[in-house]
Amino acid sequence: MIPTLILAAGQSSRMRGGDKLLEPIKGEAILNVIAKRALEVGPTVVTLPSKTHPRRAYVPKGAQIVEVTGQMSDSIKAGIKS
Repeated sequence: MIPTLILAAGQSSRMRGGDKLLEPIKGEAILNVIAKRALEVGPTVVTLPSKTHPRRAYVPKGAQIVEVTGQMSDSIKAGIKS
């Protein structure tokens, strides 16, 4: 089993209003595709910016969600800690 940490708490600020993690791949949000594949190989932790963020709806059951604010390093620390 290989544990996976998916950093999804960022703001997608370079996307000019879009959310790169919700962009579709064959009709499915990138975040959902990545998380499902990660769950196939082991425990999966996904960092998100808040309880109400739209990305939450695209995290499959079985993945652990950790809420994080701050810098990318804060996401890494929180994800590893969980």
